[in-house]
Amino acid sequence: MESPVISLDSITKTPHTSSTQQRKLRASSYVIYVDLPDNMDEVLLVHGYTGAYDLVSQEIASHVRSLEVRRPPRPLYGAWTPDARYKETLEPPSDEIIEQLKDRGYLTEKTLEEEEAYFVEIANVYHTNALRAIPKYVLMPTYDCNLRCSYCFQDHMRTNPAYSHLLRNMTPSMIERIFNGIQDLEQHHDLPPIDQYTRSFTFFGGEPLLVRNRHVIDAIIHKATRIGKASFSVER
Repeated sequence: MESPVISLDSITKTPHTSSTQQRKLRASSYVIYVDLPDNMDEVLLVHGYTGAYDLVSQEIASHVRSLEVRRPPRPLYGAWTPDARYKETLEPPSDEIIEQLKDRGYLTEKTLEEEEAYFVEIANVYHTNALRAIPKYVLMPTYDCNLRCSYCFQDHMRTNPAYSHLLRNMTPSMIERIFNGIQDLEQHHDLPPIDQYTRSFTFFGGEPLLVRNRHVIDAIIHKATRIGKASFSVER
């Protein structure tokens, strides 16, 4: 699926500092650590706004995690305890690897506040560009998620039983109602002829690409492409 391309050229960069003014390096607040089944030696690092994803050794992942300044993300059940996979006593990676981690966004010299402001600027550029795409729809196959990103604002849905009804999957009848609504909605707007535009669909969640969502994603793509041209992206 094609992801939306956001130009970061127009985003304000943190001013460059000389070696005598080197700022303290820390782990980005938007790093996601994905432990791999049957693989205790490597971790998939994913970055929330650069879009980077890299398979790294446990040692490198542990070093990045050791530089976090926020509390670790909460687990699905129970209180947080240190993960046995991550070692507390580490030898720092080489300067070359550190530079690669910085280039990919996993390490940053920005403060928490500076990075959050930077992310807000990126989001504003994204939303400004998104307004030019007509029409655009965001579909949520489920609120459920197998990750625990530190910045998630929906985590209470996975930890509070009162929200358990939101963790179900989208049903075929729900998909049918959505597309009936889409076509009804478009009839009330001054849109060009159907063959002159491409509907844009973004899958959101939760984690839209959970294995058990596969049939939902397939059904939506099939339905969307039957009623006109369509493009697809995923918001992770």
